[in-house]
Amino acid sequence: MKINVFFFLFIVTLVSCSKKDIPEDEVTAPYIPLSDKIIDHGDGNLWLYGGQDEEDHFNITNNSIRLSNLKYGLGRELFNSLRDPQYTALSNLTTPMHDSSEIILIHATEGKFAYPIELMVKHEVVNDVIDGIPVLVSYCILADFIGVFPREYCKQTLTFGVSGYTYYQNGVRDGRDGFILWDRDTESLWWPIINKGMSGTFLGASLDTDLPFSWERTTMGDLRMNHTDAKILKFGQFEVPPENWTRLEENDFDCD
Repeated sequence: MKINVFFFLFIVTLVSCSKKDIPEDEVTAPYIPLSDKIIDHGDGNLWLYGGQDEEDHFNITNNSIRLSNLKYGLGRELFNSLRDPQYTALSNLTTPMHDSSEIILIHATEGKFAYPIELMVKHEVVNDVIDGIPVLVSYCILADFIGVFPREYCKQTLTFGVSGYTYYQNGVRDGRDGFILWDRDTESLWWPIINKGMSGTFLGASLDTDLPFSWERTTMGDLRMNHTDAKILKFGQFEVPPENWTRLEENDFDCD
């Protein structure tokens, strides 16, 4: 699985960096044809391939996705997103890291939390709780985009994963590809680059951007020099994808 992930990252990074802007009114062909990823049984519902099991497919009957801008579709659990992240004190870090290595650093009341970019490339998504607030920390190497959002929406907590698809839109991040996420609770698709739900229950919805703490993009050298009390995300974590997940329906959300 690790080999597949790194090969996938190499290919999509190469393609993303070489892709030229295409006029918005042109239909563009995905790098990997998605004709076999769009599933239409003729019953009025439209599905997007999400894995070998039919229950893994995403219902995109209601969507704002320009299907020609989707790429790959390698399965919803290709990246090992974290639901219970573990940390270690900076002083206990044993993995060699150069001072120039980039870090996402959160400054919270309960402490400082560091997420190495090189580690975020492997997970893409960390579902965390900081200062008692459920938080999504995400990084997309293709668009070089960091997203830090509250995971609470209308009095429910969402848990996110990586869908296995990338998406691009001219005029957004210079037309670079960005990973599409999904929430396990409604199986809606989200594009964090624009902070929008792209299908399902949360079509057109946005996550809150207000957080009671700050975060920054910095380096390991800065961490060692100025933030020695920080806790850093542990290397080598792997979480088995859950076999079952409690599904939330639209009437479970209280937006009043």
